[in-house]
Amino acid sequence: MIVAVDSNSEPKYMLVDASGHLQVDVLTAPSVTVTATNLDIRDLTYATDSVTAYQGGTWSAGRTWTLAYTTDSTTAYQGGTWNIATVTTLTGITNAVTVTATNLSIRALTSATDTVSSVESGTWTFVKAGTTPVIYNVTMTNANTEYSQALPSNTKKFSIASQDGTAFRIAFVTGKVATPTAPYKTVQANTEYYEDMINPSSLTLFFACGSAGKVVEIIAWS
Repeated sequence: MIVAVDSNSEPKYMLVDASGHLQVDVLTAPSVTVTATNLDIRDLTYATDSVTAYQGGTWSAGRTWTLAYTTDSTTAYQGGTWNIATVTTLTGITNAVTVTATNLSIRALTSATDTVSSVESGTWTFVKAGTTPVIYNVTMTNANTEYSQALPSNTKKFSIASQDGTAFRIAFVTGKVATPTAPYKTVQANTEYYEDMINPSSLTLFFACGSAGKVVEIIAWS
């Protein structure tokens, strides 16, 4: 059967077998060798598959250095948290450095001769204000005889005076005021003696008067 003619008007026939099936001649394509430079040649699995490119040339791989001697010529830099207390001179730093310190005065020094003030170290004791008052009236029945009064624990302040303004003697240890023996304190007539901002664990006042029957008035705050 003629199915077509070519450009030269030559007839072309359709080949069929005895059963009328169309015969197709299969052509075998030659193999092709592909040579490529800087290309990743592989089967692409998907339409969206990607090709990864890598830097060519000579790579300079880094490594971890271990300095065995202090005379090693390689410059090393301390990693992690810096202990500023062990650094005396910092050179070559161009970026801002944030320093967190304890018990240091951190500020900009304005000149090479600038100074940094220090404060007293050690344990500081802060005296709290007294909140509880106690009043004592003690009669000195006999003249030139030692009497005493223990004040509350942790007394913060106290005052002592004679009730009628008579002078008397006071001390903080026994054996000083009956027969006057230095050191002791004379509280003059019409005055009072007081102390504040104190923090004793215990305190006892010893007192005596040259006149019999006088009364001392004591106020203590703890």
